[in-house]
Amino acid sequence: MDINAYIESGILELYVMDALSPAEISEVEALSAMHPAIKARIRNIQDTFSAFALHDALPPRPALKEAIMHQIEQTPLPVSPAVTTAPHSTTGLSTWAVLAITAMVLALSALAYQAWINQQARASCRQQTEEVQQKLNFLLNQGTIPIALKGTESHPDALVTIFWNARQGKTLLEIKNLPALPDELQYQLWSLKDGKPKSAGLLSMANAGELQSMLNVEEADAFAITIEQKGGVESPTLNQMVVIGKV
Repeated sequence: MDINAYIESGILELYVMDALSPAEISEVEALSAMHPAIKARIRNIQDTFSAFALHDALPPRPALKEAIMHQIEQTPLPVSPAVTTAPHSTTGLSTWAVLAITAMVLALSALAYQAWINQQARASCRQQTEEVQQKLNFLLNQGTIPIALKGTESHPDALVTIFWNARQGKTLLEIKNLPALPDELQYQLWSLKDGKPKSAGLLSMANAGELQSMLNVEEADAFAITIEQKGGVESPTLNQMVVIGKV
C-alpha cells in the first residue's frame, strides 16, 4: 500500500471532520495504529483545525462588527401570520455571540467545500490505485512475459520493454530510452507474425515513465517500433525502425 498516496488522498481530513462512514473510520484507525506516519498526519490535521478555530475566535475589527450589526438590524426575521411575535430585537443575543455564529457558519461552509474537494481527490486516488493494481496483477500473471526491444544499428542506445500475455492478448509497454521526436513525428509499435506487421498502437512520450496500454495482440513472433508521421500509418517504414525484439 502506498502510504503517501493514502495520506494525500484527503481521507484523513474527512476523518478528523467526522465525515466518513463507520467502515471508513475503522479503516483509518486500523491503519493509524500500524503506520506512525498516518497517526502523525491525523494529529497535525487536528492541530491545524484547532489553530484555525482559535484564529477565527479573535474579535473582529470594529468596522466589521458595525457592518454586521447594521445588516442584522436592517433585516427583520420572517414572521408567520398565524403567530404573534414580539418586535425583532438583538438584545437577547450578545453582539459577540452573533459574530461568533456568523464566523462559525462561514467556517463550516468552507470546511464543507474542502470536504467535497477532498472526496473528489480521494475518488481519483482510488481509481488510480485500482488501475495500478490491475497492471500489477497483469505483470504477475504467469502468462505475461517481458520482451526487450533493443536498439537497431541507427539507434544503438534505444531500449523499450514489452509485457505481453498471449492468452489475454493484452500488451503493456515501458519506454526505457527513446530519443525525442519533432512534433510531426511519432513512435508506432508493431507486432510481427510470420514476417507480417500489424499496428499495435502509438506511443505517448508524455507518459514515458509509465506503463502504457497498447492495442491487443493475439499472435506475434516479434515486436518492433518505427518512427512514423503523427497519427500513425498502415504499414511500417522499415528504414525508420528504432527497436526490435523477438518473443
